[in-house]
Amino acid sequence: MAKSKESLRNLAQYQNLSDEEFDKIWEERQEKKLTTFIPKQDLEDRILDMMEMFREDYALDDLKFNDTQVLRALIRALLTLKDYEDTLYNLQLEGVGDGNIRVIGELNKFISSLRKDISDMQRDLNITRKTRKEEKEDSIESYIQNIQDKANRFYKNKIFRAVCPECGMLLFDGWFLYPEEGNKIILECGRMIEQKDENEAEKCTGRLELTSTELKELQEKYKSKFPEGL
Repeated sequence: MAKSKESLRNLAQYQNLSDEEFDKIWEERQEKKLTTFIPKQDLEDRILDMMEMFREDYALDDLKFNDTQVLRALIRALLTLKDYEDTLYNLQLEGVGDGNIRVIGELNKFISSLRKDISDMQRDLNITRKTRKEEKEDSIESYIQNIQDKANRFYKNKIFRAVCPECGMLLFDGWFLYPEEGNKIILECGRMIEQKDENEAEKCTGRLELTSTELKELQEKYKSKFPEGL
Protein backbone atom coordinates (compact mmCIF):
# COMPACT_ATOMS: atom_id res chain seq x y z
CA MET A 1 0.00 0.00 0.00
CA ALA A 2 1.30 3.43 -0.95
CA LYS A 3 2.40 5.41 2.09
CA SER A 4 2.95 8.90 0.70
CA LYS A 5 0.70 11.10 -1.39
CA GLU A 6 3.28 11.20 -4.20
CA SER A 7 3.69 7.42 -4.41
CA LEU A 8 -0.11 6.95 -4.42
CA ARG A 9 -0.41 9.48 -7.23
CA ASN A 10 1.94 7.34 -9.34
CA LEU A 11 -0.40 4.33 -9.26
CA ALA A 12 -2.00 3.65 -12.65
CA GLN A 13 -5.60 4.00 -11.44
CA TYR A 14 -4.99 7.58 -10.28
CA GLN A 15 -2.76 8.98 -13.03
CA ASN A 16 -5.62 10.21 -15.24
CA LEU A 17 -7.47 11.97 -12.41
CA SER A 18 -7.43 15.73 -12.02
CA ASP A 19 -5.62 17.20 -8.99
CA GLU A 20 -8.98 18.04 -7.41
CA GLU A 21 -10.31 14.49 -7.86
CA PHE A 22 -7.12 12.95 -6.52
CA ASP A 23 -6.99 15.30 -3.49
CA LYS A 24 -10.52 14.21 -2.56
CA ILE A 25 -9.50 10.50 -2.73
CA TRP A 26 -6.39 11.17 -0.63
CA GLU A 27 -8.37 12.99 2.06
CA GLU A 28 -10.91 10.14 2.23
CA ARG A 29 -8.05 7.64 2.69
CA GLN A 30 -6.66 9.67 5.60
CA GLU A 31 -10.06 9.86 7.30
CA LYS A 32 -10.57 6.10 6.95
CA LYS A 33 -7.48 5.56 9.11
CA LEU A 34 -9.46 7.03 12.00
CA THR A 35 -12.41 4.63 11.55
CA THR A 36 -10.57 1.36 12.18
CA PHE A 37 -12.57 -0.10 15.02
CA ILE A 38 -11.11 -2.37 17.69
CA PRO A 39 -13.32 -5.47 18.22
CA LYS A 40 -15.43 -5.09 21.36
CA GLN A 41 -13.93 -8.14 23.07
CA ASP A 42 -10.38 -6.94 22.40
CA LEU A 43 -11.22 -3.59 23.96
CA GLU A 44 -12.81 -5.28 26.96
CA ASP A 45 -9.71 -7.43 27.42
CA ARG A 46 -7.49 -4.32 27.40
CA ILE A 47 -9.75 -2.67 30.00
CA LEU A 48 -9.65 -5.73 32.26
CA ASP A 49 -5.86 -6.02 31.91
CA MET A 50 -5.36 -2.42 33.01
CA MET A 51 -7.94 -2.85 35.80
CA GLU A 52 -5.81 -5.70 37.17
CA MET A 53 -2.73 -3.48 37.00
CA PHE A 54 -4.59 -0.94 39.16
CA ARG A 55 -5.74 -3.69 41.51
CA GLU A 56 -2.15 -4.80 42.14
CA ASP A 57 -1.30 -1.47 43.76
CA TYR A 58 -4.59 0.04 44.90
CA ALA A 59 -7.32 -1.10 47.27
CA LEU A 60 -10.32 -1.33 44.95
CA ASP A 61 -12.54 -3.79 46.82
CA ASP A 62 -14.22 -1.07 48.91
CA LEU A 63 -14.89 1.30 46.05
CA LYS A 64 -18.45 2.54 45.72
CA PHE A 65 -20.28 1.89 42.48
CA ASN A 66 -19.83 5.46 41.22
CA ASP A 67 -16.07 5.35 41.88
CA THR A 68 -15.80 2.03 40.06
CA GLN A 69 -17.50 3.58 37.04
CA VAL A 70 -15.13 6.56 37.18
CA LEU A 71 -12.15 4.19 37.32
CA ARG A 72 -13.43 2.26 34.31
CA ALA A 73 -13.99 5.52 32.42
CA LEU A 74 -10.46 6.61 33.33
CA ILE A 75 -9.02 3.36 31.98
CA ARG A 76 -10.95 3.69 28.71
CA ALA A 77 -9.75 7.27 28.38
CA LEU A 78 -6.13 6.21 28.91
CA LEU A 79 -6.43 3.47 26.28
CA THR A 80 -8.12 5.84 23.84
CA LEU A 81 -5.45 8.47 24.43
CA LYS A 82 -2.73 5.95 23.55
CA ASP A 83 -4.57 4.90 20.37
CA TYR A 84 -5.04 8.54 19.30
CA GLU A 85 -1.40 9.37 19.98
CA ASP A 86 -0.25 6.31 17.99
CA THR A 87 -2.48 7.32 15.06
CA LEU A 88 -1.22 10.91 15.19
CA TYR A 89 2.37 9.69 15.25
CA ASN A 90 1.80 7.51 12.17
CA LEU A 91 0.23 10.41 10.27
CA GLN A 92 3.11 12.72 11.15
CA LEU A 93 5.59 10.10 9.90
CA GLU A 94 4.05 10.49 6.45
CA GLY A 95 4.51 14.26 6.60
CA VAL A 96 2.00 17.05 7.19
CA GLY A 97 0.37 18.30 4.00
CA ASP A 98 -2.89 19.42 2.44
CA GLY A 99 -4.17 15.85 2.40
CA ASN A 100 -3.97 15.19 6.14
CA ILE A 101 -3.59 18.52 7.94
CA ARG A 102 -7.29 18.70 8.82
CA VAL A 103 -7.27 15.15 10.24
CA ILE A 104 -4.14 15.93 12.28
CA GLY A 105 -5.76 19.10 13.62
CA GLU A 106 -8.87 17.20 14.73
CA LEU A 107 -6.75 14.52 16.38
CA ASN A 108 -4.84 17.15 18.37
CA LYS A 109 -8.15 18.56 19.61
CA PHE A 110 -9.35 15.09 20.68
CA ILE A 111 -6.06 14.42 22.48
CA SER A 112 -6.16 17.76 24.36
CA SER A 113 -9.75 17.15 25.42
CA LEU A 114 -8.94 13.59 26.56
CA ARG A 115 -6.01 14.76 28.68
CA LYS A 116 -8.26 17.26 30.45
CA ASP A 117 -10.89 14.58 31.09
CA ILE A 118 -8.21 12.23 32.46
CA SER A 119 -6.94 14.93 34.84
CA ASP A 120 -10.49 15.56 36.07
CA MET A 121 -11.13 11.87 36.71
CA GLN A 122 -7.81 11.51 38.52
CA ARG A 123 -8.89 14.25 40.93
CA ASP A 124 -12.32 12.65 41.42
CA LEU A 125 -10.96 9.23 42.39
CA ASN A 126 -10.15 8.67 46.04
CA ILE A 127 -8.28 5.37 46.22
CA THR A 128 -5.27 4.58 48.38
CA ARG A 129 -2.20 2.44 47.88
CA LYS A 130 -2.14 -1.02 49.44
CA THR A 131 1.49 -0.52 50.47
CA ARG A 132 2.70 2.94 51.49
CA LYS A 133 6.29 4.14 51.23
CA GLU A 134 7.57 6.12 54.23
CA GLU A 135 3.97 6.43 55.48
CA LYS A 136 3.18 8.77 52.59
CA GLU A 137 0.36 8.07 50.14
CA ASP A 138 1.43 8.10 46.51
CA SER A 139 -0.52 10.45 44.25
CA ILE A 140 -2.83 9.09 41.58
CA GLU A 141 -0.93 11.21 39.04
CA SER A 142 2.33 9.40 39.84
CA TYR A 143 0.58 6.07 39.60
CA ILE A 144 -0.90 6.88 36.18
CA GLN A 145 2.57 7.70 34.88
CA ASN A 146 3.92 4.47 36.34
CA ILE A 147 1.16 2.37 34.82
CA GLN A 148 1.71 4.00 31.44
CA ASP A 149 5.41 3.10 31.67
CA LYS A 150 4.50 -0.49 32.51
CA ALA A 151 2.07 -0.63 29.58
CA ASN A 152 4.72 0.68 27.20
CA ARG A 153 7.23 -1.94 28.39
CA PHE A 154 4.59 -4.66 28.03
CA TYR A 155 3.78 -3.45 24.50
CA LYS A 156 7.44 -3.37 23.43
CA ASN A 157 7.97 -6.92 24.73
CA LYS A 158 4.93 -8.23 22.83
CA ILE A 159 5.24 -6.41 19.53
CA PHE A 160 6.84 -8.00 16.47
CA ARG A 161 8.08 -6.00 13.50
CA ALA A 162 9.24 -7.03 10.04
CA VAL A 163 10.82 -4.92 7.31
CA CYS A 164 11.18 -5.44 3.57
CA PRO A 165 14.55 -7.11 2.85
CA GLU A 166 14.82 -5.10 -0.39
CA CYS A 167 13.86 -1.51 0.46
CA GLY A 168 13.61 -1.52 4.28
CA MET A 169 9.95 -0.40 4.51
CA LEU A 170 8.03 -1.57 7.59
CA LEU A 171 5.74 -4.43 6.49
CA PHE A 172 4.41 -5.77 9.80
CA ASP A 173 3.76 -4.28 13.23
CA GLY A 174 1.73 -6.56 15.50
CA TRP A 175 1.75 -9.60 17.74
CA PHE A 176 0.52 -13.20 18.05
CA LEU A 177 -1.46 -14.71 20.91
CA TYR A 178 0.64 -17.86 20.67
CA PRO A 179 3.93 -16.97 18.94
CA GLU A 180 5.51 -20.35 19.77
CA GLU A 181 2.90 -22.25 17.74
CA GLY A 182 4.68 -21.57 14.43
CA ASN A 183 1.99 -19.42 12.81
CA LYS A 184 2.97 -18.72 9.21
CA ILE A 185 3.01 -15.20 7.79
CA ILE A 186 3.65 -14.10 4.20
CA LEU A 187 4.48 -10.46 3.52
CA GLU A 188 4.90 -8.82 0.13
CA CYS A 189 6.11 -5.25 -0.22
CA GLY A 190 4.84 -3.81 -3.51
CA ARG A 191 6.05 -0.34 -2.59
CA MET A 192 6.18 2.05 -5.54
CA ILE A 193 9.80 3.08 -6.11
CA GLU A 194 10.53 6.13 -8.24
CA GLN A 195 13.32 5.80 -10.80
CA LYS A 196 16.09 8.39 -10.88
CA ASP A 197 16.49 8.41 -14.68
CA GLU A 198 12.87 7.87 -15.72
CA ASN A 199 9.47 9.23 -14.81
CA GLU A 200 7.99 5.75 -14.45
CA ALA A 201 7.81 3.95 -11.13
CA GLU A 202 8.15 0.27 -10.35
CA LYS A 203 7.08 -1.93 -7.48
CA CYS A 204 9.51 -3.28 -4.91
CA THR A 205 9.62 -7.09 -5.12
CA GLY A 206 10.64 -7.66 -1.51
CA ARG A 207 8.97 -10.69 0.10
CA LEU A 208 9.08 -12.43 3.48
CA GLU A 209 7.71 -15.88 4.28
CA LEU A 210 8.35 -17.03 7.83
CA THR A 211 6.78 -18.43 10.99
CA SER A 212 5.98 -16.43 14.10
CA THR A 213 8.87 -18.23 15.84
CA GLU A 214 11.28 -17.09 13.13
CA LEU A 215 9.84 -13.58 13.27
CA LYS A 216 10.41 -13.53 17.02
CA GLU A 217 14.06 -14.43 16.48
CA LEU A 218 14.44 -11.56 14.00
CA GLN A 219 13.60 -8.95 16.64
CA GLU A 220 17.15 -8.94 18.05
CA LYS A 221 18.49 -8.03 14.60
CA TYR A 222 15.90 -5.26 14.27
CA LYS A 223 16.83 -3.43 17.47
CA SER A 224 19.11 -1.02 15.61
CA LYS A 225 16.34 -0.31 13.06
CA PHE A 226 13.81 0.78 15.69
CA PRO A 227 15.29 3.26 18.19
CA GLU A 228 13.84 3.57 21.68
CA GLY A 229 10.49 5.31 21.54
CA LEU A 230 9.36 3.99 18.15
